[in-house]
Amino acid sequence: MPDIDDLKTTWARVKESISRGDGNQLDQLLARREAVRIIATDPQEWWDRWQFLAVVPGQVEGMGGPFEIRSEALEAYREGTVGWIADRLTAHLRDGSTIPFRATGVFHLEDGQWRIVQMHWSLGVTNEETLGVELPT
Repeated sequence: MPDIDDLKTTWARVKESISRGDGNQLDQLLARREAVRIIATDPQEWWDRWQFLAVVPGQVEGMGGPFEIRSEALEAYREGTVGWIADRLTAHLRDGSTIPFRATGVFHLEDGQWRIVQMHWSLGVTNEETLGVELPT
């Protein structure tokens, strides 16, 4: 039965697929159900499985082409047929710029393979910038 290392390997494949805009590989990594939800950093980025597969190649092209996503602090856990990750990441774009962000994901074990059922990407923005007040962190 797949374990935590398999979950981490699947997460690495997810990052690689997204950074290359590889919809075919992503298709193999998403759960085979309608209840897949992908939420990203833009308010309009609230996708189901099919929307996500359709938009990723164009987004990678809009960012200047394939880039690298590096994990900085990956945590992975599982309970039976459900696994989840939390990661701090950095995108290294082709123009040399970097973007720090965070991601969480929920996976389900289907046919012996971990597949994404929910994923959320976010940019860390300070409370002061968002709310106008400094809060304890």
